[in-house]
Amino acid sequence: MHKIKALVTVVGGSASHLATLAREMALPTIVGMAGATELEEGRDVTVDAARGVIYDGAHPEWIANAEE
Repeated sequence: MHKIKALVTVVGGSASHLATLAREMALPTIVGMAGATELEEGRDVTVDAARGVIYDGAHPEWIANAEE
């Protein structure tokens, strides 16, 4: 789990077991995203869990700005 930076699932809800574990580990999580299966394994993406959006590519500068 130390390599995981965010979770995205096709099924589930905010009260699911996975969502509860993600909250405990402070992982950004999007549950119930139908298009999640279209992502290629190993592809870099940026997850905006607050908005429920996945952006193509790694954008660490967005994360740094959000934490300030």
